[in-house]
Amino acid sequence: MKKIVFILLVVSGLFANMNICGYGVVTKVLKDDNVGLKHEKFIIQSRGKSILVAHNISLSERIPLHKGDKITYCGEYIKNDKGGILHWTHKSNNRKHKSGYIMFNRKKYD
Repeated sequence: MKKIVFILLVVSGLFANMNICGYGVVTKVLKDDNVGLKHEKFIIQSRGKSILVAHNISLSERIPLHKGDKITYCGEYIKNDKGGILHWTHKSNNRKHKSGYIMFNRKKYD
């Protein structure tokens, strides 16, 4: 029941810009974003949604991901009309954000 309530809160937007943790499957690996701080980008299917993950590789190690890989994650979720964006999946360097991470093949990338 808690999971259903949480999903409803996320879908309704009440958890926009909130830290979330979960698991997902990589559906597509995208080109890096090299503007400013470098980000590794990929799309996961999680919680019934497609979520764009922007993992900061200027502050954390690159994750060797491929389509179909399974990950667990914690980071800041921003809702949008395409499903959402997950970022801040690394150790925090300021007090405004909680530290996040991505786990892949028993290794923690933070």
